[in-house]
Amino acid sequence: KPLDAVAVANKHTLRLDGGNDNIRYGLEVNYSNTPGVMKESGRRRLALGMELQYIYKNLTFRNTLTYSNVKAVNSPYGSFSTYTQRNPYVRYKDDDGNYIYEVDRYIPISGGGLGQTFYNPLYNTTLNTIDEEKYNDVTNNFGVDWTIIEGLRLKGSFSFTHQNTYGDNFKPARHTDFADYSDEDFDRRGAYIGSRGENFSYDASAVLTYFWQLDKHVVNANLGWNLQENVTREFTVKTEGFPNENLDYISFATQYEKEGAPAGDEYTSRLVGFLGNLNYSYDERYLLDLSFREDASSRFGADKRWAPFWSAGLGWNLHNEGFLKDVTFINRLKIRGSYGLTGSQNYNPYQAMTTYKYLTGERYHHTVGAEVMALGNEKLGWQRTLQQNYGLDIDLWNERINITGNYYIKLSKDVLTSVTLPPSLGFDSYMDNLGEVKNYGYELSLRVAILKNPAKRLFWSVNANALHNKNKLMKISNALRAYNDSQDEDSMAGSKKKESNRPKVRYIEGESMNSIWVNRSLGIDPATGNELFLAKNGDIVTEWSTDNYVIGGCTDSELEGTFGTNFQWRGFQLNMIFRYSLGGQIYNQTLVDKVQDADLRGNVDRRVFEERWQKPGDKVMFTKFGPGINANATSLTKPTSRFIEDNNYLELSTLNLSYEFGMPWMKKVGLKRLKVLFYMNDVFRASTVKQERGIDYPFARNFSVGLQARF
Repeated sequence: KPLDAVAVANKHTLRLDGGNDNIRYGLEVNYSNTPGVMKESGRRRLALGMELQYIYKNLTFRNTLTYSNVKAVNSPYGSFSTYTQRNPYVRYKDDDGNYIYEVDRYIPISGGGLGQTFYNPLYNTTLNTIDEEKYNDVTNNFGVDWTIIEGLRLKGSFSFTHQNTYGDNFKPARHTDFADYSDEDFDRRGAYIGSRGENFSYDASAVLTYFWQLDKHVVNANLGWNLQENVTREFTVKTEGFPNENLDYISFATQYEKEGAPAGDEYTSRLVGFLGNLNYSYDERYLLDLSFREDASSRFGADKRWAPFWSAGLGWNLHNEGFLKDVTFINRLKIRGSYGLTGSQNYNPYQAMTTYKYLTGERYHHTVGAEVMALGNEKLGWQRTLQQNYGLDIDLWNERINITGNYYIKLSKDVLTSVTLPPSLGFDSYMDNLGEVKNYGYELSLRVAILKNPAKRLFWSVNANALHNKNKLMKISNALRAYNDSQDEDSMAGSKKKESNRPKVRYIEGESMNSIWVNRSLGIDPATGNELFLAKNGDIVTEWSTDNYVIGGCTDSELEGTFGTNFQWRGFQLNMIFRYSLGGQIYNQTLVDKVQDADLRGNVDRRVFEERWQKPGDKVMFTKFGPGINANATSLTKPTSRFIEDNNYLELSTLNLSYEFGMPWMKKVGLKRLKVLFYMNDVFRASTVKQERGIDYPFARNFSVGLQARF
């Protein structure tokens, strides 16, 4: 097949360390070249790192400097999904073995639809194209540690990162993207998109720590200050008109994009905060943790930038109590609990501000005007989460068995949401703090050392963990209710957007935000080939309606987690990690897009013809053909329980195998260590759902073989 490829990664590392009691230094150089799954794609990385540590009396200075140069090249073959959509019977080469430019043409049945020509994406690989991204990255971390007196230390740090990014995409005039350009736009064929960006960030902090111990009392306290800033600038320019494919630089363009203009963005965000925490323990039995933090972020409104966060925790080491000291098989038995308030600010830096767009293309008396681009909200504040956690830690039989359990409750308040506005206001949406969401569940983990014999270098352990989480929307605002209504109106209007055949998020109090909202399906009517639905009042209806929305399932699993094993014997080591999920549901979009709503002009699943309703009496899963976007395609299917399936799966996500040699001859040739390794991910997957994976970019199971030698 044209896209077969083998990815082989070349990695080289050189490391040099030295120094004495007061000065330590290190130098490391890394180079890697990793081809991608798609032909002629790949990633090359060159990195240089330098470390320095200097000790002078009670002062310690540390500095780490790293430089990275990365270049990623995308495949000229384009997206893999393009090939999956082409009909398998068309010729893509002529008799001389050259790629054909036009491979297929769709001629509609008289009276409906539009014609369409399909071009050969493989033809583009014969052209001189450019599609690559690069960046240079410099990061420096400096720290100082001053022991003022015994038990009292001051730690300071300052780090910064400066990154330059480059993106270049060139397609000549003969590229299939420009095949349908009219005679009027003939000279516009060919395009070069160039983008440049810069990011600078720094983080400064100072922390004063104090440690004190008297008999059975131990106190550890910290006071700190933190300052952060992040600045990002980027712009993109698109030019047109490249008649000669060898003239492949932006300066050879004949013009800028028609009716277009350069685009760019700039973001600046800052944060300042103060923190303090106190840890106290008595006799290694009773534990107390207290912490407090006050932060201000420029991402929020002027009235809501400052926010306090805090937490308190208690612990009890039962294994240190007198009534358990004689129980020899218990090494640790600890119960603990905590309660606190945290915050989140991972949002657009300017979402609280009203922003404007200058109308540079329109002038009045040599003056440039402006219009409001986004509506701000000065009262926009932090998203806050109240968290409770109650846990148990158990170690048994010389730590051969380790058990950890946690039960948690998280109540998120002032959840940031994009609020839909009426069109009459001139804006689609704005950000606001709306609603409360509750997450609750438990986590369990177990590790058992089955074999533990250091003398024979024999170790074997198994481990497993499980997570059960549920979420519930506790409170919503009128704005979110209006959002639900606007979504319903869009669905009932018969939208022909591709997304209209997917379940939409609905904000309903008391329900999970991960619920799958659909109409209850009764299957396909054998007499007519149409789908039948069960209305809320119990009637059997033939029309889909938002009034009959019900929860058909939920993507939240009942139980998910990992389990695995680690086996070591002499120089041999085997590690395996499995992942699993039980009890959740999923909307099988593959069946919707590739069978039910398949576009008959391209390559389709055989079930489109073999398992759809054809004549009265057919008992099938898929409806009859009907009018849609074009004469030979079906209409878009609204969310229905017909495509909800139980999503249970098991996968071997990681397999790691190695052997370390210990031969007498190694010392004679100066070998200190010799080790061979084999690594593989996504080894296998078993699932109750059959869905496509790796369509936009080919799905690959990666494996690597390595050899480590130390002299």
